[in-house]
This record gives sequence, C-alpha cells and structure tokens, in this order.
Amino acid sequence: DVTKIRDNIKALIAMPLMHETNYLGVLWLGYDLPKTFTQSEINLLSTLAKLTVMAVSNARLLEASEGHLQVLNAAFGSTRDAVIITDNKSRLLLGNPAAEQIFEMNITTEAGRLLSDVITQPELLSAMRSMDSTAATREIEFQDGRTFSASASPILRSDGSVLGRVAVLRDVSHFKRL
Repeated sequence: DVTKIRDNIKALIAMPLMHETNYLGVLWLGYDLPKTFTQSEINLLSTLAKLTVMAVSNARLLEASEGHLQVLNAAFGSTRDAVIITDNKSRLLLGNPAAEQIFEMNITTEAGRLLSDVITQPELLSAMRSMDSTAATREIEFQDGRTFSASASPILRSDGSVLGRVAVLRDVSHFKRL
C-alpha cells in the first residue's frame, strides 16, 4: 500500500534519471528513520542513477536496432534477386534465400568460408575479389543455361576503407533468349 509506505518515510533522497536532455524517471531511496545522507551515500546513489540510465538507454537502443534488423531481414529475405555479402577477406558472411537457391547451398553452414570455396562461377569471383572502391558488373552464365547480371559493390566504412563487398544477381535468362 503506497499510503503506508509514504507515511513511514522519514528520510528521502531522489536522483533524476536523465539521458542527454531526456527525462527517464527518478531513482528514490527512502528510510523509515530520520537520516542525514553522507556524501559517499549520495555519490553511490548518483553512480547507481547513471548506471540505471545507461541500462535503460542501451535497452532502448537494442529494441530500436532489433526493429530495424527485422525490417532489413524481411527485405533481404523477400527480394527475388540473389544477394551475397562478403567481408574484406572474401569470406562469405550473408546471403538471402534467392542466393541459396541459385547456388544450391545453405548460407548458414557456408558462412565464414572463402567465397572461392563455395562459388564456382569465375565471373562472380572476379567481381567480388576487387577490393577497390568501384562497382563491378559481370554477366554470369550457369551450365544449366541460366544467365545472371551480377553487380558487385564495395561496402565502405565512413573513412572510405572497404569492409567487404555485396553482389546482387538478377536472372536475365529470359532477356538473353529474346
């Protein structure tokens, strides 16, 4: 019962929970006896308040990131074009279901392997090996008669260094036959 608690509090200290300019709440500490808070108790409560703000802020960031990640995963998974992502050492990181189907592989089990150990199409490997800051476009012909237009682009850090590459493959077999 809040009334009982309120009536029994004889000493109270409160610390605002602020993140930048956002008010998150208040951290309260109450005693049922009269008390003068020492500087070390105030410092401890201030530290607890800062840690609480960090925990709440991190939880909010994680929640927002997970929401964005779900949207990206949905878009990544639903595109008809095959998408393959490698790191700067040409190791397979990600691929969508269309890539799994085209290359007849399970990206999850192949992740971390060198792309050249997983993909046999020399044109695609050539486009993905280029680690400069330019995009490369190649036409890839599969032995079963399918033709794909592949565009490989660098994934750049904010400083311009290359993190890896992403390739998007579009089936152009129908257009080639025309």
